[in-house]
Amino acid sequence: MGKIGIIRAGFVSQAYTTLFMRAGYQVMLSNSRDKKTLFSIATRLNCQIGSQEEAIKFGDIILVAIPFINYTQLPAELLSGKIALDATNYYPARDGHLGQLDNHETTTRELVAKHLDKSRVVKVVNAIPAKDVIKDAKPNDKSDRRAIPIAEDDLAQASKEVKIHIIHGKQIINKKYKRLKMSPILLAA
Repeated sequence: MGKIGIIRAGFVSQAYTTLFMRAGYQVMLSNSRDKKTLFSIATRLNCQIGSQEEAIKFGDIILVAIPFINYTQLPAELLSGKIALDATNYYPARDGHLGQLDNHETTTRELVAKHLDKSRVVKVVNAIPAKDVIKDAKPNDKSDRRAIPIAEDDLAQASKEVKIHIIHGKQIINKKYKRLKMSPILLAA
């Protein structure tokens, strides 16, 4: 089974850690402080903990769930060649106003992708409140499953991956969603 490194250990990260672990994935949570500060979370979720660098090296896929304003602090070289699942959201009250976002000149995914130019950045899981993630996960045969929007530049490639599920020997996110008991919805970026 695959390994998922998670940058940050907030509510969204903890909710997806639970679903990833239930689906059989190994997960490592990290934060910006000493990893020992995650001890109680790791004990409760039964996941691994590490520094941000350790989580990136650990994961085949990296979930980035940091405040958007901190995206330029992501280690681009360390994330080179990785699939980065971008769960950031822009909140002007928290992040300050960014003209290019306020004026709809670009998107948060485009800014993160520009910073992580040697990674494959896919915008995911940022449209569901953390409190709803676990309670809305339902078996594949249920018609009232929650949809998860997925956005990236190459919609044709994303559509192809929905069918293939494996690219270059790596499991891709859509296969993970089925195990998470949610349905992927592809959006153009």
